[in-house]
Amino acid sequence: MRLLGEDLVAFRDSEGQVGLVDQACPHRGAPMVFARNEEGGIRCIYHGWKFDVPGQCQETPAEPRAVP
Repeated sequence: MRLLGEDLVAFRDSEGQVGLVDQACPHRGAPMVFARNEEGGIRCIYHGWKFDVPGQCQETPAEPRAVP
């Protein structure tokens, strides 16, 4: 969808809440229109980053864990 001149992808999470994310994944710019709808959010098909309804990244499986 286009809102105020920005291309966005609308989705519903597993609880039915509506989310909006940018049309391009912030990691590598992959098109989020091809993302998979999964439990609690939407997952980019390129590297697997998962975003929740507010747009926060919840998982980054292709990235190493940060060392505290």
